[in-house]
Amino acid sequence: MSGYIYCMINDHRRYGKYVKIGYTERSPDIRSDELSEKWHCNFVVIWELEVYEPAKAEKFIHRVLDEFRLDYEFFNISAEKSRQVAEHYFDEHWREIEGKEVLPPCLVELANNDTFGILIEHEHSECNSDLNEDID
Repeated sequence: MSGYIYCMINDHRRYGKYVKIGYTERSPDIRSDELSEKWHCNFVVIWELEVYEPAKAEKFIHRVLDEFRLDYEFFNISAEKSRQVAEHYFDEHWREIEGKEVLPPCLVELANNDTFGILIEHEHSECNSDLNEDID
């Protein structure tokens, strides 16, 4: 199933200087409207990426960005840097490219091929490691 990973900014009194990174299986604009109503502030979509298995993709990007996490899905990282990290990990292996479906590689492989220096610690080097099981 496909959906979106998104990054939003908002004007909430506590979380307004942080980005919210999440997923939706609908339009990110619909999700921003829902969040604006729920949180009583304005959420604006900064970027979005269409991905396969968006719930797993969200868990993965949250783990990658964990050192920047403030609360919930709010991160102390620039929208641009978060986009670079997301585009790095969610390349053609997670997105449909020219109509060709390519399933994502194992998460350990993605972490091992990391060029941003954001490594995920894992106990095993094979694809059936604890990391993959946590995200399933």
